[in-house]
Amino acid sequence: MGEPFAIVGDMPPGIIRFRLEERGYTYADVERHYNLPANTASKAAVIPYVQGENAIAAVLGLQPHEIWPSRFDAKTGMRHKPQPAENYKPLPRLRHCLKGEAA
Repeated sequence: MGEPFAIVGDMPPGIIRFRLEERGYTYADVERHYNLPANTASKAAVIPYVQGENAIAAVLGLQPHEIWPSRFDAKTGMRHKPQPAENYKPLPRLRHCLKGEAA
């Protein structure tokens, strides 16, 4: 079964993290190395965020469109502007976060 946050065709966030760790990086290391705000790289693995995508791709030695094809036009290779709404799906809420809410 696939990762819950992955869009079909895109590299799942867990695989991105694994490949970063193979190269000795964490998301926080990527952010520090590229002077990005906190959580930029980890957010970019899940939702469109240009600076984070570029930093992750550089560390992995890939182009952003190879990691996240859903964020780019297949014919031109240009980034979608604006991004399709499905690229911003809300993340599923974990059960422990729902405490106190009515069933």
